[in-house]
Amino acid sequence: MELPILCLVRKYLINMKKNGFTLIELLVSITILMLIVGGGIASYITFNEKQQLAGAAKELQGYLRSAQTRARNGDVPDGCGKLSGYQVTIANGGSVVELLAVCSGPGILPTTYTLGGSVAPNTEVDVTFLGLRGGVTGAQTITLTKGDRSYSFKVTVGGEITQGDFDEEN
Repeated sequence: MELPILCLVRKYLINMKKNGFTLIELLVSITILMLIVGGGIASYITFNEKQQLAGAAKELQGYLRSAQTRARNGDVPDGCGKLSGYQVTIANGGSVVELLAVCSGPGILPTTYTLGGSVAPNTEVDVTFLGLRGGVTGAQTITLTKGDRSYSFKVTVGGEITQGDFDEEN
């Protein structure tokens, strides 16, 4: 046997129509949505920075391979006396890559390229690929940075340009 008041409350709750959401339900839903969207945006920014850094590293490796190929093939530019090799330089923190034929004759104007994505090396790059005999002077590890991320690859004494990878802490 039910108390009359409980019976009335039960009938009221059964017959009550819900026309919308409460303020608390809306606030919880919006908060969860904001957390999901915020995490997605942060992941996209991280992904985008890594892609720009990897793209600039591949671009620089392409310029280095171009210099290496020109030196090995003995591509002598007009006005160059005797070709010693091809030099690739980038100033510390700069994004302008200079490719220069190293000649015994008058100075040859360098070919310049700009690395994309606001990427720059953290040290000066100065690598010279020697002519027909091969090899490199200025072999080094090249580390490109963008924000707090970095990508490193090596140019060895024998002229090998390694694939490279992101530094471990990133």
